[in-house]
Amino acid sequence: MNYRNLTAQIQRHLISNNTTPLQEWFTDWMSCDGIDNIRLVIKVKNSGASFSWQPIVQYAAVRVDSPGAATTIGNGQSNNGEYNPGDIAVATDMGNNRLFRLGVQYSSASASVQQGDVYLQASWRQAGTDLGTRRVTLAVADSSDKYEVLTPWMPATFMAKVKAAFVLTSITPSNGNLRYMLAYQTADTAIEQPGTWQDAEAGWSQPGNGTTYAERNTGERSLANLTQMWFRLGVKYSQAGGVDANYTAVLDAALACR
Repeated sequence: MNYRNLTAQIQRHLISNNTTPLQEWFTDWMSCDGIDNIRLVIKVKNSGASFSWQPIVQYAAVRVDSPGAATTIGNGQSNNGEYNPGDIAVATDMGNNRLFRLGVQYSSASASVQQGDVYLQASWRQAGTDLGTRRVTLAVADSSDKYEVLTPWMPATFMAKVKAAFVLTSITPSNGNLRYMLAYQTADTAIEQPGTWQDAEAGWSQPGNGTTYAERNTGERSLANLTQMWFRLGVKYSQAGGVDANYTAVLDAALACR
């Protein structure tokens, strides 16, 4: 996919009487997949000279109820004005997260009541594809590698990177020996004759001892020299400590590619 996104021009009336910055979100949570740069315009009207403002972005690696800290982008501004910081490079953060939202950080530089009518509109090109979500049950009773399929077969044309947000729950037993990673499989001419599964990550993720819950984002993982016609994503898992238990867990995965 290669979309040019444009938000509506969103307006908020913001009021502050403190030098401590406040934050107001102007967009809903949106997909990070395949975004390298953002452009935005902020317009502020009917404000005083001490009304300070700056655009901000916030990312969620896996869940929107557990996001990272908001970060400022562009430069701080004050009073009335129209501001376009140009292209804002966000490729690294977008590649390591699942969702993002945009807003404005504002404050009163004089600690008096300051207010303004603030408008925000943003645009970006999105070259990624949301592959949806999947829930599977992991079950292994020996040290061999197991695989669960997470996506249907898809054309591999121009496919270079994949990403997954994982939530692992009900890990039993919780002695830290269950391990897993993102994997992929290709097929050259027919999906009935696939190749072997390959690792999409450099190493295992292994929740610690006593852990029954874990979550993480793999970040964008390169699939080098993918010349086959078809590919699909899956999860590879095994137990690290030998044959000592019947391991089970529930895995929820949100997947994307570009």
